[in-house]
Amino acid sequence: LIELVSIMKGMVIAMNELDTVSKFEPISKMAINICGNLIDLGKQSPELSNVNKQLLETVNEFLLRFPALLRIENVEYSYVKIMLVNNMKESSVQVALNSKEPRLRIFSVILEYCSIHGEHDLAFVILNEIGKRNLFPTETEYLYVLLSLSKIDDISIWTKYLKELILVHLSSITLP
Repeated sequence: LIELVSIMKGMVIAMNELDTVSKFEPISKMAINICGNLIDLGKQSPELSNVNKQLLETVNEFLLRFPALLRIENVEYSYVKIMLVNNMKESSVQVALNSKEPRLRIFSVILEYCSIHGEHDLAFVILNEIGKRNLFPTETEYLYVLLSLSKIDDISIWTKYLKELILVHLSSITLP
């Protein structure tokens, strides 16, 4: 964990030293994506909370310098991960919904967040968005949706959501 914190702090320092010169745009893209991957390594560690906030601030500054980066799918994906680890649920959902070239993974990371935080309403919104974009959830996405129901105490509400999952979403699956 100490090494991960050092690497993340080093990324913040290195990113802040890049100039606004356009030749640094590809390096900025790579740096944001590396930050997104680093977040995956330590996202459940409370010790990284301050570093995650610094990463978010640095990435926000980068995106102000190079707004075109936010039109690149893997940057959007990394940005969503960085925002989610900083509990910026609404902003991350907006980035995913506004994505010009969305892939399943950008929605999957939000569903994972929903599963951890019991955000069942959002999980179903995201599941519907996946369908609207002609993307196909895997078992992992359906598992995240099911896990998002785990914080519901009222069995009738839980049953209502489970029926919707089965009747609306799972019934439309066609097997090869």
